[in-house]
Amino acid sequence: MAMKSPVRMASDSVAEVKSKVLQLAASMDRGGMANPGNRGVSHAYLGTKDDMRLLVESLAQLDPVNKPLTATELSGRWELVYTTVELFRASPFFQMVEAGYDDPEKSNLFFKLHQLQTGSWGASKIGRVTQTLDLIDSVPPSIEGRDATATPAAEAEAAAAGAVEGSDKAGVVEDNTDMSGGSGSLESEVDLIILPLTSVPLVGFWKLLPTFGGCIATKAKCSLAGDNNEVVQLIVESTKLKAVEDVPLLPIAGPLFEGMEFPTGEVTKKVMGNVPVTKQTVVYIDDTLRVMEDKAGELYIYARPLKSF
Repeated sequence: MAMKSPVRMASDSVAEVKSKVLQLAASMDRGGMANPGNRGVSHAYLGTKDDMRLLVESLAQLDPVNKPLTATELSGRWELVYTTVELFRASPFFQMVEAGYDDPEKSNLFFKLHQLQTGSWGASKIGRVTQTLDLIDSVPPSIEGRDATATPAAEAEAAAAGAVEGSDKAGVVEDNTDMSGGSGSLESEVDLIILPLTSVPLVGFWKLLPTFGGCIATKAKCSLAGDNNEVVQLIVESTKLKAVEDVPLLPIAGPLFEGMEFPTGEVTKKVMGNVPVTKQTVVYIDDTLRVMEDKAGELYIYARPLKSF
């Protein structure tokens, strides 16, 4: 039997719609129960993506982003509570891969292969996924030494022209993205649990193999663009392995690579010629909830953690 749609009533307030968003996110295991790539998905849940999109549209209509966002509104720690795609795709690294391919079929094939390699037989599980933004508002052009008479549209056009110069790949730029709305950094953390289920019921309740884990931390340059600073642009710089509390790293390899920064951006530049820029749009934001949408229309919903981790 199909689930009843939680589409908001005309009288619903922002708080009531937010409550439905979080309720649906929790019941769907951050969206995983509605992901066709998850073999444990019930067909009764497949329509919930449309329900979530309707709720997000309602939030955007009730409280639209109609004034410039500030660094304070976006900065700080956010935890992923829902996405319409696989959880690992919230990482800037995989978003960079998608932007680099600029072909949905190729990038989706890459993601499916990654899911198959890491998720088969319950070999690994994704835990907490967070973003920490550290942004500062832009300095007026006259202070930066730029032409104070130039209009924002002219500056954006000039930035875009510079971004594509010397590159024949769509979406591929380096350090010349539009930063007129503010800039700073973003650190993404994805916790991984390896061999989480290694006991056999009825045979014994002890673990046949130990559980390991780690956190993949990706750093990226971050800048804001758009009429209301609603476009968040990222350029990946580095990736490193961090330990997760109470979960040991893999023997030998874990301690060896822990804390070692891999220059992801530099390597990507050598391979592709430039570092792809990823772009997502803020469609709703308040003190506790942020909804992002990528160019393919996929949603990423983040909430402020209730406590500091």
